[in-house]
Amino acid sequence: MNMSKNNSMQIDGFYYDPVKKRHFRILEGDKYHPHLNNCSSTPSIPSPRNVCSQLTRLNMLDSSGLNVQECLLSGRFAQMKCEQSKQLEIYDYKGVQMKGANCHYLIGEASTDSLFGVWNSTDGNGSVIHHIKVSNFKDNPKCTIINAFPRGTKVEDLCMVQITDSPYSAVMCLTNHCKRDLSTFSSCNIQYIDNSDLTGARRQVQDWSRNYEIREPSFSCCPYTHNTLAIGSENHIRLFTPNQPCNDHNQLVLKGKATSLVFSLDGKRLYSGTNYGHLISFDVTSKKQIDDCDLKSKTIAYLYPLKNDNQLIVSCHDSKLFLTDRRNSKEPIFSFSNHVNDCKKIPISVDESVDVVCSSGQDYKIRFWSLRSGKLLHEIEPPSEQFKINNNPSADSPTMVHSWYSNSWKSLNGQPLPMVFSCIKDTIKVHRQSSNEINNFHSGEIKNLNEENTSSSNDS
Repeated sequence: MNMSKNNSMQIDGFYYDPVKKRHFRILEGDKYHPHLNNCSSTPSIPSPRNVCSQLTRLNMLDSSGLNVQECLLSGRFAQMKCEQSKQLEIYDYKGVQMKGANCHYLIGEASTDSLFGVWNSTDGNGSVIHHIKVSNFKDNPKCTIINAFPRGTKVEDLCMVQITDSPYSAVMCLTNHCKRDLSTFSSCNIQYIDNSDLTGARRQVQDWSRNYEIREPSFSCCPYTHNTLAIGSENHIRLFTPNQPCNDHNQLVLKGKATSLVFSLDGKRLYSGTNYGHLISFDVTSKKQIDDCDLKSKTIAYLYPLKNDNQLIVSCHDSKLFLTDRRNSKEPIFSFSNHVNDCKKIPISVDESVDVVCSSGQDYKIRFWSLRSGKLLHEIEPPSEQFKINNNPSADSPTMVHSWYSNSWKSLNGQPLPMVFSCIKDTIKVHRQSSNEINNFHSGEIKNLNEENTSSSNDS
């Protein structure tokens, strides 16, 4: 990070470490700190209590239980505004525009500046998967179609993996299909997307795609690499490599439906959540079950592994969102409060560089939590009055706010600024903190803390 960007991150009384990507309080007598060595005079040092008090007023949240770092994050999220709103042009498998289509799913990949979403037509005539480039959002964002499905299909899961030492991403979509005789089969489609062109001309590799059909309904899928794939069905999980026939695979046995799947970061373990609220882990090499933990919840809809390879964020259908550790899986470490999810598969975006968890809920709110403590940092309210439903969402409503957050979008050129994309129906919005607001927040609001400290010391 260059000096100008580093300076833009400074807050009076704190220094920003560009390696650890967080603020640290400057203590009196710290003569050896590089920030103090570059200053002609020692800055006034506001107390953590006054910092939290000031940020509580900015955020209008009860931040009395937040530490200084969480208060700073909370204040930044409070100053995020909807900078842009774009209505997407989405077309079905026949090439007909799907006006007012409902966004069903949204995931992102910060390293490639990409968003991938699923939209369903309002008249039930099918679904479509699109790719959106974040770096081109200021212009008129054009959706690149990845796949489209006719009436009688339901997209159950969508995931992607970046191919190592390659500009390609593998996007995997699991879909259930209903036949005329009302029987159901599933298919897993893999499309390879070229991310090398950052100017906006995105290419889909037409001759590098695969499709697999399974003669039963399936509910989840996940890749470890583009050469290792797991598909979850009822009472078993299929583990196979895409370059081999679909019937040449291993089956991992479990009780119930495998409603969520994720590999550990080293690929040695496979975790599965079931519709009975059990979190089950398998050894990928031996194909044997390692652990079966009853989390005493409803369907486990989504799993997110942390980089320490020991902890998982688990999302359940009874509005439970919590952090668990595989070394002590009998009970969660802590819960993320106020999450609302009764029946949806809602992706969770996590940026461990700033210890932030983000997810939308069925109450149309987007929430941010501290990854270290589970404390609520901020809420983005519903986009309009018609969606403010007092936390009592309709379980069968096809309309939801979907979101994806990162502090590390590649188009930001390394500048650590929070940015979240949200989508409701066919309208996508970007929320972020502008440069002017950052300067005002750093030099204005926090400066008031110094004035408060000075006046209080003079009074004493």
